[in-house]
Amino acid sequence: MKISFVVFSIDGSKYALHLKKVERVIPAIELSPLPNAPGIILGAVNIEGRIIPVVNLRKRLSLQSKEIEPEDKYILASTQKRTFILIADDVEGVVDYDDKDMVDGKTVLPDLPNVEGILAMEDGMVIIHDVDKFLSLEEETELDSALC
Repeated sequence: MKISFVVFSIDGSKYALHLKKVERVIPAIELSPLPNAPGIILGAVNIEGRIIPVVNLRKRLSLQSKEIEPEDKYILASTQKRTFILIADDVEGVVDYDDKDMVDGKTVLPDLPNVEGILAMEDGMVIIHDVDKFLSLEEETELDSALC
């Protein structure tokens, strides 16, 4: 069965989300602080009247932090509970793969519960994230309180 993914890059490494979980991609805009949010949240943005939290993906991936730049992209991703934004250096687009080409994330990266799998592409590996597992229960609870 074919599965569609949105592929994006951070510091030269490639990552992906299921297309069905991505609402859209927009250019980076200025963040507003979100007091009392968990440490994984950089702030929030107002998009068409919706206050959307911005997840510090670099922190989640243990990468060096950097300032948001105008050429960065915001990926609006939706879970069963909420919409949030991930910041990418670049979004490469949508790719279609057969589900049998994906290696289960638990076999390759067992310590990362938000990794669903890995795809081998012509120009390297792509780590597929499960946005429904991106925030811990504690982070979800703290974020709920901060957004109220």
